[in-house]
Amino acid sequence: MQDRGKITATQMACALFLCVIATAVLAAPILTYKWAGNAMWISSIAASLVALAIAYIMVELHRLFPGKSIVEYSVDLLGRTVGKLFGLYYLLACLQMSGSALRQFGEFMSISFLSQTPSIVLILSISIVGACMARSGIETIGRCAVLFTPVIVGIYLLHLLPVFPLLKPDRLLPLLENGWTAMLQGALQLQNWYPLYMMLTFLLPFVADKEKPGKWSYVSVLWTASAVTGMMLITIMMFGKATGQFNFPMLVISRYVVALEFFEHIESLMMFFWVLDVFVRTIVNQYIISVGFAQWFGAPSFKPLVLPVSALIVLFTYWSTPNYAELADISTTHQPIYYMVNFILFPALLLLIAKFRRAANGKQTQEAPANGS
Repeated sequence: MQDRGKITATQMACALFLCVIATAVLAAPILTYKWAGNAMWISSIAASLVALAIAYIMVELHRLFPGKSIVEYSVDLLGRTVGKLFGLYYLLACLQMSGSALRQFGEFMSISFLSQTPSIVLILSISIVGACMARSGIETIGRCAVLFTPVIVGIYLLHLLPVFPLLKPDRLLPLLENGWTAMLQGALQLQNWYPLYMMLTFLLPFVADKEKPGKWSYVSVLWTASAVTGMMLITIMMFGKATGQFNFPMLVISRYVVALEFFEHIESLMMFFWVLDVFVRTIVNQYIISVGFAQWFGAPSFKPLVLPVSALIVLFTYWSTPNYAELADISTTHQPIYYMVNFILFPALLLLIAKFRRAANGKQTQEAPANGS
């Protein structure tokens, strides 16, 4: 293993939770509302079932191949040539995913807070600092995740609690006004985020609590589903039919809180929430992809690969999505399906192959003594 450090199952759960909500609580409501309407919170619950399925697949593969990531056990299951090609494709998909997240960060900050600052400056800044942290290893990342989680959750609640008296539950009715199909289409939009639980394949080998990774993987999914669904409920009860008019409803709520004179400078806290959360996701992405490439090359250490990987992520940030309009279009059309195929379907097929081979080997072992007798 390229990193001898260990993390607890709780640290892993916190890291995954922060990685998913980093962009979900800001962008998910508007994407989901366009399809599901006031049933977008039901879409969130339905989409979380997919996240539970991903967690189950990754935990089962880890149980069958302890200490290995998908880059390594794909070679065991598919053969060296096909397995290596699959591992490389998987890592390239992770690079694209990481680049898309950084592009969202840069565009949001430029549009909402730092309009005079080019997005590339923001992206390079967080990438360089993140690379320094990623080189420190998994233990540093785990401690950061546990330290930042209560801070981020606190800001999240501080931002939302003042508007609770203004919420109107009747705006949730009628349920499923656009039908089941629209609700499921809304759930599909959330696959821009929930497939990120594929990161489990790279984090599980570093968990010291061998009996707890499965439990805390599912706990992390429940945390994420609660945060995203809660944001959906608050957004629709706050804005109702006007939800579709805002690109970032959560940011609008923060400005509304200032207008009501509950707190001052709540937008600054909102920016702090966003930067801190995206920073955690950035260092996790840089780390797992560096470890993945180190495994793919058979390198003794991941550290020399962190800076090249960070540069590749920045390259993918602009190469995969040349402008914000195209990024928004891809996020609602191709990207959810792309993520589901790469991070759900392919690992599920690997799990089926592993289960089939194990069953076949068990049958051969049972037949051998019978033939010998």
